[in-house]
This record gives sequence, structure tokens and C-alpha cells, in this order.
Amino acid sequence: MQAKYSIFAAVTTFVIALDQATKIWIVNNIDYRTGHIDIIDGFFQIVHVQNKGAAFGMGSGTTHAITFFLIFTVIAVAVILSMLVKLHPRERFMSAVMALIMGGAIGNAIDRADKASVTDFLRFYTDHPKLAPWLAETLGTTEYPSFNVADMAIVGGVIFFIAHQIFIGDPMEVEDVGELPDAASGD
Repeated sequence: MQAKYSIFAAVTTFVIALDQATKIWIVNNIDYRTGHIDIIDGFFQIVHVQNKGAAFGMGSGTTHAITFFLIFTVIAVAVILSMLVKLHPRERFMSAVMALIMGGAIGNAIDRADKASVTDFLRFYTDHPKLAPWLAETLGTTEYPSFNVADMAIVGGVIFFIAHQIFIGDPMEVEDVGELPDAASGD
């Protein structure tokens, strides 16, 4: 099996497994909307939120939102697989990057298909006496929308993909430099 496929399969599987395991733990151990574990008091908590929309809860009130998100995921999976096939057989970095996005997309799609919402649990916020009022007035909130492992994988993968495009170039245009010299043969 080519390195790109091995890496892609391993990273995708790891992201899905970690995402689903953390979500199962949250659902079984944290009370929905009321329970929390303070990790850094006044800044970071583990919570239990069910998001019926996309990122930041967008589209949560839309009719047929779940169907739309699942169709969008199927299209995204097809695009990612198409891009993977076009990568050079030894392209490891972009294989891992695409696997992060794929694993995150599938992780959230599993939730949507299973319970028509996505379990989010990482909450960053502030109750700092000077910063909180300013954030509330400026942004209308003192917290960042809760998210999960799948969201982190998608965002991280997209950031790495864009950085690769900007600083290294199109991974689909990697030139085949031929076989590497065999160290044993002295070439």
C-alpha cells in the first residue's frame, strides 16, 4: 500500500475514534447544559452541549438542516478522496492534512446521523472583571462557542492545507523525482 493511503487511513481512523470516544464520555458523564468540569477557573471548562447546526450553531433553526449537513459531508468526502488519489504516492504531509479534515467531517456526521445534533464540550470563556464587560459590549458574548475533537481536526487540517498552499505550493503538482538512491548500493 502506498504511504499516502496508509497515513490517510491511520489518521482518519484515529480522529474518528478519539472524537467519538470523547463524545460518548461527555454524554455519559456530564449533565446536558447544566454539568461542567472546571479545568482553568474563569477560562476553560468541559461542558455538554448539543449543537443542531454547523460551526458556531449556524443554521440550527433551518428546516432540513441535518439533511443538508449530511449531503455536504458526502460531497466533502468525495472531494477529499479525489484529491488524495491525485497526490504523489509518497506525499505524507498532505495525506495527514486531508485525513484530519476527513476524520473531523465523518466524526460530526456520525453524530448528526445518530442523534440529529453534534456533541460539543470544550468551552473557553472569561469572567474577568475588566475583559468580560468589554467582550460582551464589543462581541456580544464573553465566550467562544463550544467545540469538539472533530472541529479541532477540521480547523487544524484547513489551516495546514492553506499554509501548505501558500508556502509550499499545490500538492497536486508535486513532481515525481523518481526513486531515491538506495543507500546500500552506494548511489
